[in-house]
Amino acid sequence: MLEIIFYGIHLVFSLFFFLLIPFVWLIKGSLLERNVVALQRLLRFYKPILFIAHIGVIVSLLTGVYLATSWLNFWFLAVLVVWLVLSAYLGITAKYVRLVLEQIEQHSALKSYDDVSKLRRASLVLMIITVLMFALKLLRYV
Repeated sequence: MLEIIFYGIHLVFSLFFFLLIPFVWLIKGSLLERNVVALQRLLRFYKPILFIAHIGVIVSLLTGVYLATSWLNFWFLAVLVVWLVLSAYLGITAKYVRLVLEQIEQHSALKSYDDVSKLRRASLVLMIITVLMFALKLLRYV
């Protein structure tokens, strides 16, 4: 019974990572017209999602370790490495979301697009790593 509850919790938090996949494309779309208001709305919308994803990183590690049938195989090691990289880029993306939002709120415009380009790069890597994690999850059952 406990396995079913942990699996459900694991799946619920994976939904927040699934929401992070289109983030890089939404940033690019909001910047096409140099619309700072659209970018500000997007970043305000994604800020709580990133926060919940941070909680999900911890919860998914705990539930994933509990649900793993064997800790000594290549699949578990690959998932652990991808989890570490995903956690790092989640933090980097959240940092640049905060920096860009602060810059917009202080100046009501972007002084430079340097932080935005770093945000796009970090969210692109986050998207790739998230897709890789979902692929690893499915690969186990193929």
